[in-house]
Amino acid sequence: MHPSVSKNSVNFNVDNVRVAKLLGGGLRNSTVVRGMVLRNEVVGSIKRIEKAKVAVFVGDVDTSATETKGTVLIHSAEQLENYSKTEEAKVEELIKAVVDSGAKVVVSGGAVGEMALHFCERYKLMVLKISS
Repeated sequence: MHPSVSKNSVNFNVDNVRVAKLLGGGLRNSTVVRGMVLRNEVVGSIKRIEKAKVAVFVGDVDTSATETKGTVLIHSAEQLENYSKTEEAKVEELIKAVVDSGAKVVVSGGAVGEMALHFCERYKLMVLKISS
């Protein structure tokens, strides 16, 4: 029995065990991992974090979360630049709030926008996109 598995069978809950099969391995390649195993690739350059607090978003992590349903009429390049800066500031504020919470990993149930990913990279957050 692996040392991380409880020796007291009364405290052992089968629902706490998940088997993740990876192609190309055999029984001798098996290992017990205390924590969570996900088969998805990360969305960004940060590939490994240990003992991390995780922020989970059910939907998208994108600028669409900050957009309104109305129409914006822009008359000049200056107005367009100010509008873009406002959107950028809102996304940075969202990611900064995640960082301030102590989280090191962001899990998204939907899309991860380019701007949101940019700020996640800047603040050294690992990003995972999981559809289920």
